[in-house]
This record gives sequence, structure tokens and C-alpha cells, in this order.
Amino acid sequence: MNIQSLQNNALLKPPATASQDDVKLKQACRDFEAIFLSYMLKKMRQTVSESKLIFGGRAEEIFRDMQDDEMSKEMSKSDGFGLSKMLFKELSGKAGLQKKEAR
Repeated sequence: MNIQSLQNNALLKPPATASQDDVKLKQACRDFEAIFLSYMLKKMRQTVSESKLIFGGRAEEIFRDMQDDEMSKEMSKSDGFGLSKMLFKELSGKAGLQKKEAR
């Protein structure tokens, strides 16, 4: 493998478009929101005393962690919390454009 073949491959590959970058950025923002919500749910669960209705144990802890993770993913998909939208606007530079247009 030589440098010339690497340069030719780079020239053949189309550059990422703005829409592709936006899609990747939106997904990253949703993922961040899901992680944030998962952490928040776990911390909220720590403030509530445990019920002795279910026997508990390590299996229940694992199940609740998995449940919190999945619930946070669904919450971030529904855009109900709004953190991913705010992050996307800030990181994509569209927040500044909206402020200028409002003037």
C-alpha cells in the first residue's frame, strides 16, 4: 500500500454533506440526552426507599438498571425532554442564526 493509492481513495470518496453531518449530530445529541436521563433516573431511584414487596437482590438491580437505560432511550426519542434539541441548535450553530433572524 502506498500513499498515492490512499490519496486516490480519498479523492473517490464523496465528502460528507451538511445533511449527513446534521444526522450524525442529531444522533449524538439524542445519545447524550439518553445517557443524561439514565443517570437522572438512577439518581432519582436512589432517593426512594426500596419496597420489600419484591425480594430484590442483584438480579433486580440489574433489571432496574436495564429498565432505566431503555426508558431513557425512549424518552430521548420522543423529544419530550428537549435537551437534544437544545444541544443540536447550539452545536450546529443554528441557535445564533435564529437569534439574528428574530432581531
